[in-house]
Amino acid sequence: LIMMMSVMFAGCGGEQTEDSSSAEAETVITCNISVDDFCSDKVIEINEGESVYDALEASGADISARKSTHGLYVEGINGRFEFDEGPSSGWVYTVNEERPSVSCDEYEVEIDDKIVWEYVINYEE
Repeated sequence: LIMMMSVMFAGCGGEQTEDSSSAEAETVITCNISVDDFCSDKVIEINEGESVYDALEASGADISARKSTHGLYVEGINGRFEFDEGPSSGWVYTVNEERPSVSCDEYEVEIDDKIVWEYVINYEE
């Protein structure tokens, strides 16, 4: 038992220690985000390599999301949810006026991207 505990503590100790001299500083980028009825062209800062979902979180919006077979799916923002206004209603996002074909957690934001989250009545349009 004592030997097992020593191994457990040794494993934990190794995970928590990080050589700060080898850690690279993350690059911060700016982008703009707009969310229906919440903010318009809000300038936010996120780390390089972060996603559209990370940008949405950084906006300060209250988000409800779940994992799906296609990635992270945003069900609701600030109390407004999918299907609230019909069977095809919900949230969609665009980046630089184009609708990406990947989920919001898979789309990597680049410097000066313009992200828009819009609530639509018919997501197929």
